[in-house]
Amino acid sequence: MIQRIQSLWLLFAAIFIGLLFHDGFKFSALKDQSDHVMTKASETAFADGIFTLSDHLILMVAGGVSVALILIIIFLYTNRSLQLRISKVALFILLILNGLAFYLMYRELNLVNEIVDVDLAVKPGAFLPFLSILFIYLAIKNINKDQKIVKSMDRLR
Repeated sequence: MIQRIQSLWLLFAAIFIGLLFHDGFKFSALKDQSDHVMTKASETAFADGIFTLSDHLILMVAGGVSVALILIIIFLYTNRSLQLRISKVALFILLILNGLAFYLMYRELNLVNEIVDVDLAVKPGAFLPFLSILFIYLAIKNINKDQKIVKSMDRLR
């Protein structure tokens, strides 16, 4: 049924990844955003002083695919084995999204640091993928628990 706890965990994961598409949730920002620094950083993803999901096409695609996949998983409650497999795929995509986002962020920061020395301020949006990974893990754990309950009931018959 759709009101199971794993459906809530999956919904929370989809919401947190979806929040990354909002401009208010940034991965990071340059600490010094003076005119001198901003003109030097204009060729990088830090051209506006912040690093978001929309700075790279691959991050936007991976984020959109993961949100869509998670929402699809919620409605696969009748087929727990398929729900479990697709949840593991979504978890893998989120791990790749998270690693790729931090790699691209620090690569762009190094490009800016070659021109001018500047520090990075990590924003709350950097932690949203970690929370989504945690919620998908909790959903997988509960799906496994449901699967075990159903198997044990079948043995009793």
